[in-house]
Amino acid sequence: MIRRLCLLSLAWAPYAGATDFSPWIGNSLELQGEVGYLYQRFREVDSGDGDFEKKSNGNLLFAGLKVAYQDISGEIELFLAKTSEMSFGFSHARETFRYQPYDELNCDPVSLVFGLSLAESLSHSLKDFTFIHHGHFEAYAFGSIGKELTTSFKRWCSRVYGTVGVGVADIGSPWIDSSCFYEKRWVEGHRAGAGASFGMGFGRENLCLHHFDGYGPVRYREANLKAYYVYDIDRCHALKVLADVRVYADNCPRAASISIAYLASFGL
Repeated sequence: MIRRLCLLSLAWAPYAGATDFSPWIGNSLELQGEVGYLYQRFREVDSGDGDFEKKSNGNLLFAGLKVAYQDISGEIELFLAKTSEMSFGFSHARETFRYQPYDELNCDPVSLVFGLSLAESLSHSLKDFTFIHHGHFEAYAFGSIGKELTTSFKRWCSRVYGTVGVGVADIGSPWIDSSCFYEKRWVEGHRAGAGASFGMGFGRENLCLHHFDGYGPVRYREANLKAYYVYDIDRCHALKVLADVRVYADNCPRAASISIAYLASFGL
């Protein structure tokens, strides 16, 4: 029975980055762990004062653990970073809480989640423009809605979902984020998907690397295209690979990244 639960839970595992913003929260009283590595590279930075060449390599190690109970879930993540601007060390932490009022497994027409994600960043991470941090303390409220398009033998074969949220930090102005994804699943344990995301900060300043204290005060815009692949090793373990390309950048780097992660699920 536990092995069967693990299989179902990994079907809802996060697949678009470390934090899970999807409208599916997994099985009740089951731990899901994830460890991974992300590499980001860019050669150009766009600012309101004009584009300029800036080479940088960013490395991010992350580990997360989440658990669901009925229609709520909680997740905690830790991040270590090394970039061209910062030596290797602790970068930031994140805690995410989700509530699911509608679930297709309960015969609702869609799956719907509302959530709150909190983040805490150290000063040296905040002053590094490689990854987007808005302040020392951040709060991000979001909603996510999804729909299974086709099902077979009580398992989904394809689905879509979208997320929109607004965030505030102790520094600067609010920001908004949105994303949408389509995912396809095959019986052999292979999953793949693609999507796009858009982020916008309502700050009033242009990006200035000489006096940079996070993206909170910056008026930035960024649009990304993403593609991912997930392979279910067995009923309780999976590997995922995600590629992310920033196709539009205003007051932020024109970055591209790739990440790989290992996921495991344990029944309590």
